[in-house]
Amino acid sequence: MNAAPRERDRAVGRLPLAQRSRSAGRLRTQMQVIRDVMLSASECDTWLTLHEIAALTRYGEASISAQLRHLRKPRFGGHRVEKRRRDSASLTTGEDASREASPSAELRASARVWEYCMRRPLAAPEPPAKQEGGPYAAQE
Repeated sequence: MNAAPRERDRAVGRLPLAQRSRSAGRLRTQMQVIRDVMLSASECDTWLTLHEIAALTRYGEASISAQLRHLRKPRFGGHRVEKRRRDSASLTTGEDASREASPSAELRASARVWEYCMRRPLAAPEPPAKQEGGPYAAQE
């Protein structure tokens, strides 16, 4: 009977830190993990690329992109996910900067790399109050 909790604890121990829940034995969804990573980054005013988010969460870039798209939807929180192109100067490494004509530096300069920042949603406006009587109310 005690084998199942031990197996679960071992499985949780193998997960990346971002996926472990604060409460014992409960796993978070991929969307919750990505949401928390992005909100933490936005508190530091940090923009992250899909590659950087993948390195933090160990999820694939396509999955991360899909989850960011879902997080924009009202039923998943209506978060404001902003996207901008990262300038090529921030993509070069020290090694590439020392070799001006390297093929990898040219490739990085021409590649489009997008970075993302997620902001907490604005308060949703309240729906208009129902008017009594309306256009189809029974006329007396």
